[in-house]
Amino acid sequence: MFIGVFLALSGALTHSISFITRKRGLEVASYRLFILFRVVIGLVFSLFLLWCLGPGLSGLNLKIALPFVLTGGLAGGFLALFTTTLAIHYIGASKSHAITSSSPLVTALGEVVFLGAALTPSIILGTVLVVAGAALISLVVHSKEDDKPDERKSRRDRPVLGLIMASYTVVSIGAQVALQKWGLNMGATPLQGLFIHVSTAALLFAFYFAIKKPKLEISKLGKLRYTGNFLVAAVAMAVLPLLNLYALTFLSATVVSALMRVAPLFTVVLTYFFLQGIERVNWKVGLSTCLIVSGAILVTLQ
Repeated sequence: MFIGVFLALSGALTHSISFITRKRGLEVASYRLFILFRVVIGLVFSLFLLWCLGPGLSGLNLKIALPFVLTGGLAGGFLALFTTTLAIHYIGASKSHAITSSSPLVTALGEVVFLGAALTPSIILGTVLVVAGAALISLVVHSKEDDKPDERKSRRDRPVLGLIMASYTVVSIGAQVALQKWGLNMGATPLQGLFIHVSTAALLFAFYFAIKKPKLEISKLGKLRYTGNFLVAAVAMAVLPLLNLYALTFLSATVVSALMRVAPLFTVVLTYFFLQGIERVNWKVGLSTCLIVSGAILVTLQ
């Protein structure tokens, strides 16, 4: 139990580190360049672990692999990355992140419907508190991004489309954790699940780059500052799904999903020290902290 909580919270911290370092790198380089960086490092990392430390692909069949193929293609591995970006573009970062903070509720529903899990009152209440706290603190963290001048402001005035994109992200990210738990229950190891998830996303990104042929500005990686930020962010995003998968071997999908939503709390602390995004801790941050911490304690009471 303790190990699972530690892994899930480590995943939340890793997510925050990737957010901060990615944002620093994106001050100059394009997001597409970071995607390429992330895909290559993630694929090499998962391939090395699977064949050097893991069991390879032995024991897998299509049914066992399917949940991880779905998460790599339709959820956080590929498609949800684009829907999140579009949601931020159309309705702003603060609203998008606040809405997507509700994904643990989808995880809870998916775990009940598809895995036959029984949720205790403490898990339900804790999940609701974490979601509320994460949504509030996301508004604080990302509100300044929405206040910046945007030359494409007229293109952002599509609230319905933005809400649809954010809603898809909520469903896909929430379902991702339940699907991964399902795959692990059928016999896949975390290393096998990681490789299938990452390789599916890498294949789809390869098709995307081949069709779109985006300008990557690879020459900018010569600047050590931005290369270092991208490297840290890419490594963090490669480690993150592995931590989540191992946490799922100890905890239910709902608990892992709720604990992962502690990430905005870590982001506030890291932003203060590294990005100076929040000059002082106001009442919203304090209330969010109380909600998240209280919810995290409740979901771990078994």
